Amino acid sequence: MSRTQTAAVLRDNAEDLKTHLAPHLAAAGAKTRDVVAPTLATAGAKTRDVVVDEVLPRVKDGIAATAPVRAEAARRGSAALHALAGHVDPPTKSRHLGRKAVLVTLIGAGAAAAWRAWKLPHDSDDWMHADAAAPPKEQAKQPATAAPPSHV
Repeated sequence: MSRTQTAAVLRDNAEDLKTHLAPHLAAAGAKTRDVVAPTLATAGAKTRDVVVDEVLPRVKDGIAATAPVRAEAARRGSAALHALAGHVDPPTKSRHLGRKAVLVTLIGAGAAAAWRAWKLPHDSDDWMHADAAAPPKEQAKQPATAAPPSHV
């Protein structure tokens, strides 16, 4: 039997089968529809009630509970995925620019305070004793003479 002959036989038999089963399937379909439709409607309503009353509040609570760590988990998950794929970058060195700026500022302020503390008493002669502050009048009038060398 050729392919076209086989297709013709199947087509004829399918038509006979269709005309024979159509009334039975229509009656069975109506009965099935009458039984299944209310059951499906009831099941859909129960499912909707359970989802709305029990599942959605728990999902909301779960989302709220994971909010603080969700970004960190996503970052770690993507890092693990990259590591498994072999795309591992060396860890980046933290620069801590803010800490360095604060440290340099504190060192500079400390150096400026130390300089001012050292320089302030030396700026004026107020801190010296009155006898040591001004040279005696007799010494100021005499011309300065060089002392003879002592090693001769």
